Amino acid sequence: MPSRDKDIDETLDIVDFYENDGVDVEDEGGSIANGLSDFDNDNGILLHNDKKYAVNIIWLLQADITSNETVYKKAKSIGADFYCNRSFVDQSGYGSLKKKHKMGMVSVAAAAADSLIGEWHGVFKADNGWLYIAVHADMIAPDGDKFFVHEEDAYNHFIEESEKFKWPKRYAPEHWDIKINDGEVFLDQILSDVSFTTLKPVGLDALFGGTANKNLALGVGVILLGLFIFYIFSQAMFSSLVPTREIAARPGIAISENLIAPPRLEGVRDHPVEMFLQTEQILNPTKFMNACIESFDNLMVSIPGWNISAMKCRGNFSEAIWNKGVGSLEILRNYIGEFPFGVNKTYGSNGDFLASQIIQMGSFAEAVTLSNRENAILSLNQKFSSLSDLQVRDITPQPVNAQQLFNSEGLSTEPVAPPVTFDSLPALQVSMTSDLSPTNIKQNFNLPGLKFNYIEWDLKTGRWTYDYTIYLYPDDYQPNKTTK
Repeated sequence: MPSRDKDIDETLDIVDFYENDGVDVEDEGGSIANGLSDFDNDNGILLHNDKKYAVNIIWLLQADITSNETVYKKAKSIGADFYCNRSFVDQSGYGSLKKKHKMGMVSVAAAAADSLIGEWHGVFKADNGWLYIAVHADMIAPDGDKFFVHEEDAYNHFIEESEKFKWPKRYAPEHWDIKINDGEVFLDQILSDVSFTTLKPVGLDALFGGTANKNLALGVGVILLGLFIFYIFSQAMFSSLVPTREIAARPGIAISENLIAPPRLEGVRDHPVEMFLQTEQILNPTKFMNACIESFDNLMVSIPGWNISAMKCRGNFSEAIWNKGVGSLEILRNYIGEFPFGVNKTYGSNGDFLASQIIQMGSFAEAVTLSNRENAILSLNQKFSSLSDLQVRDITPQPVNAQQLFNSEGLSTEPVAPPVTFDSLPALQVSMTSDLSPTNIKQNFNLPGLKFNYIEWDLKTGRWTYDYTIYLYPDDYQPNKTTK
């Protein structure tokens, strides 16, 4: 490609950009059609490393949008089949079946905007074409997610957009030989470690991947329902035609009053550990992490002049801490109303600000399962040793003496083993720090007996701390023991 570039001393006002781009975020109909004309473009699939990603998504600001329900209504009003919400940024994207988008597809533009902060535009090479992305103040432009099959078209569009604004950052392929170029960025770099933004369906057509698939699924459902009703009806009808079997009189058997029940054999059912497993519950690790991330989204409010330093999830609540920068308490008070209902706000004595929210964890409880120590150590090494700084410590509970009970006559009975609790079980105390977010490694935590103590995100370093306990079987208990 020939060398070509210009400097234009213009500044971009983000509000004017969205107002003058042909897309009125407040409008539910009229002018939306102009901004979403790209729905007619069916180049909506990007191929990279044998995986399909969603591109050519239309991006709008979430002006006055406060819930997924209103975003859902917005998608239907503009004729979109899919919608998605970016994490920590008030912006929604809209996709279409015409572009071959499908439920659960990852948006490359959202991943790039989350990885490359600020104001920039660039072109990224894919296996089946070239992707152009334009981002203003971390917001993807309404037409800033464009996919080109031919390299020449992508080059011409990049040059045309470069002449419109004075971009602080420009990312283009090295072989284009552009004078002002901050370097080429590869898709592997932006799709390796980010919280992916995925498409969600608006209607049944999108849910089933098209009208034909929807009709097929509904047809199969109707047939299965008909077969089920026929089965119930036939069972009731045929049972009335079968003759009733006459029950013969049983001979009388004398029962002795001195019968003695056989001795009850001790087995797993009588063991205190088994009684503990039948009565206690523990939080599902994956559901706990999902609830934490969702709560972090609620607390992630941008306050001018205040820097959010850390977010933490422990017990049944989450919290976020802001440190005062160049802002003031007056600015802080003006943004208090941005937090969702139910968030508690506190001013710290050190000039910091804390927001916390209760998480309803009751629905995430499930039956307790315990781990074998050797298997737990092996799983930790396999799942986390290459991903994090892992520290493991054995916890040995203090021995508890058997309880001496007395009957109604004051005579002592045989000693009874005390009930088992979490504190009386051996365990592994695990602490690990990693650059990977819960979204990327949450499946690794599906270990028996795992209970989170806390999850903390340091926004200054970008590192996550996972502190949890893995409860183990006692040495004197064999889980495979059965009653004969």
